[in-house]
This record gives sequence, structure tokens and C-alpha cells, in this order.
Amino acid sequence: MSKSKSKRALFGAQVMPNPTRLQRPTLELDKIRTDGGTQPREQLDEETLQDYATRMILDENTGFVVDPEQQKWPELVVFFDGTDNWLADGFHRFSAAKQAELNSFQVRREEGSLRDAILYSLGVNATHGKRRTNVDKRRAIARALQDEEWRLWSDSRIASLCKVSSPMVSKLRVELEEKEDIPFEPILYSSDGREFERPQPAPRKVSATTAKDTTKTTSTPDENTASKKSFSALAKQDANSLRCLVAYPTTAAHWDALATHAAQALDSTHGTLIVHLPSSATSGHHWAGMAKLNDEKSFKSSHVCYIKSHSRHYAIWSVDKSLTPGAMLPASKNLMKLIGSKQVSMILGTALDSW
Repeated sequence: MSKSKSKRALFGAQVMPNPTRLQRPTLELDKIRTDGGTQPREQLDEETLQDYATRMILDENTGFVVDPEQQKWPELVVFFDGTDNWLADGFHRFSAAKQAELNSFQVRREEGSLRDAILYSLGVNATHGKRRTNVDKRRAIARALQDEEWRLWSDSRIASLCKVSSPMVSKLRVELEEKEDIPFEPILYSSDGREFERPQPAPRKVSATTAKDTTKTTSTPDENTASKKSFSALAKQDANSLRCLVAYPTTAAHWDALATHAAQALDSTHGTLIVHLPSSATSGHHWAGMAKLNDEKSFKSSHVCYIKSHSRHYAIWSVDKSLTPGAMLPASKNLMKLIGSKQVSMILGTALDSW
């Protein structure tokens, strides 16, 4: 069975954020933050910094920074999250302005989160400023692939985001997977929602010594081997056949599948649905999906739980009438008490945890 895990905001998503423009032509440099992981380069070029710094002049009439030919320097791009201004483009210009002892610089100030700023930064300097090295390009690609959501995008989509070639993304993805820096994703998604299934990689060859050591240290696997399926398989599941269903939804389509088919597939007396809630669940479809499940009359109770061993939050729905609706369950032992002696029958999406 193919394991399927989708990306956040699959439908209607754009490769680059499309935030609201905030009108403010200049901004004090001390109010711009550069410590949020938005720096796309491996390192800044000192020669470029020195050149920029010697060519930066404050125009007293306009307040803009210009060059000796009176041409205005390109704006810095910052994302304002309501509290902080995160620099997304212009690290050489920003640092050079600091060296030139300037207090402010012209900016293009957008409304968006730190995450929006990071996403935007992955493709900057492809067509302007100090050109990126191959190391810089690999750094941008790796940043996307190491993200739990962005690595689910197709190689061509990540290439468009990072402004590199698709083969470069494919090659680095395989490298990171082979080193186990990132998990293998069996299904990737294009910006228009198309799915691309990837063949499972060949098993890695293990030496006799390594295999022997692994046999000694590896514990016996749990006999409960829950079937792992894509969300589309839920519609074909027999009615009342599942005691415990665990799901990792990341798109509106996933939540719709749960709202439409989960209650029918669960055991009509003691069935339990456990749904992962990612910490980055800022998109409205997560909350809309939870509302749909709460409206499902077959579920008698709903809970929210944090499992310390998984370091994740989960929303839980049950058809068990004996449970108290709305209970807050803060620890893993409470969740296991809720599940009781049930074994996980099915996992939808790519499991991030062991059950």
C-alpha cells in the first residue's frame, strides 16, 4: 500500500506567499530582524559588502539610500507579522547599510509570518544582487525539503520556488533520503493538486556486522501492524470495521474524507478517531475540518490531547457514549486510557509516530 501524505494548502495554494502590502517607504534598520532563519545564503561575501557600503549615500531630500549616481538602491523585502519585521531579501544591502552607519533603508514591507518570509527567501537573488553559488542553491533546496509540508511538493514545484532546475531538486532529495535526513515521501503534489507517486527505493545493503549488531539492539516490533493507506481509501472501507483510526490530514480534501466517511467506518459502539494537529496548522481548512467532525452526529465526544512521547497535539473523536464531551487530555497516559485496549486498525497518510 502506498503511504500518502499531502501538503498544507494544496488547493488554491501559491508557490510564493501573496501577502498584503503595507505602505511604508523606509524602515529603521534596528527594527528589522535577521535571526529567524530567513538568510538563504551559506555566508555573505565580504567584498560585496565593502563595495555596497562605499556606494551607499543617504539622500537628505527623500530619505532614501542612493548610489553616487543618485540611483535609489533596491528595496529590502521584509515581512511584518504584527510584532516583528523579518528580513526576507536584501541581506547584503542590510549589512552594508549597517557598515555605512545608516539608520534606515527603503523597504517593501509585506504583511506575513516568519514562515512566509522563509518561503519567500528561498528563491531570492536568482536574478538580482550577488548571484547565488551552488552551495547557496543547495541550501535553499534543503531548507524546503527539510520542512514537513514543503517537501511534499513535487520536485518541479520546489524548483520553481527556489528558482533552480528540477533535476537539482530530485538529486538532493534522494541524497537526503539516503542519509535519512528526511523521510521518503511516496506521493508528491503539484501546485494544481496532481499527485505523483514515487517508486519505493531499493532496500539499503547492510553489512553482516551491521546486521548482526542491529539484531542485538532492535526490539521486537509490535504485533499490531495497522494498515497504512491514503485518504481516498477511506471511502472504500467496510462500515463499522475499525476500532481505532489514526489520521494525518494536511489538506481540505483530507478533512472532507474524514468528515464524510470516518464515522461510518468506525465501530459503531467504541470506535475512536485520532487526528494529528500540526503546530503549523495556520490554514483555515484545519479548523473548518474539525468543525465538520464536531457536527457529525455519530461522534458522542471530542477531546484535545498532547502526547509527550510524540511531542504532538491530537484531536480525538469517539462514538463511545460513556466519554465526557469536551474533556481536555494533557498527557499521553490520558490518551491511552481513552483508547483503552484497542489497537490502531488503520493509519491514513504518512505516520509521523509509532502506534
